[in-house]
Amino acid sequence: KEELSLTLRKEIVKQAKKLIGFEIIEEDNKNITIQDFFSADQLSIIKSLRRSYNISSLMLKESMKILKKESTSIENIQLWEDEVDRLYLLVRKQLGFAIKSSLKLKQLNLSTTDCMNYLLLIKIIENITDNTYYAAKDSMELAGKIDNQLLGKIDEISDMLLIKYE
Repeated sequence: KEELSLTLRKEIVKQAKKLIGFEIIEEDNKNITIQDFFSADQLSIIKSLRRSYNISSLMLKESMKILKKESTSIENIQLWEDEVDRLYLLVRKQLGFAIKSSLKLKQLNLSTTDCMNYLLLIKIIENITDNTYYAAKDSMELAGKIDNQLLGKIDEISDMLLIKYE
């Protein structure tokens, strides 16, 4: 019912990273869902892509909060960026195996074209999260130094970006 504190979120992520094969598959401000992928038949490529996308969207929103001085920390953004990097490597590895093995392609119910498209998509999302992290760092320096009129324009553009992105 309450938002997860940064301390609690960091501890959950830290513990999940210690467990081989466990990945956070869903996350919002109030919930974190962890799944064991190595006891399952296969890694869900779609869930990993969706999670990466959702994290990148959260990062964009959090960056604007920093610029508007509604948040004063980029720790969440840094944690999320690291998580997308991990998901990127995990998906890339899984798709690499699938491309090399027709049996794995059948298990995942994918074509080679699907694999290439998913690889491209996860790389684009990973690049977005990298750039959002750097924008958030810059926002920390600019917060409070931008006049309200310019901040309003940036906020308007940010809203349009999120609408297009989502």
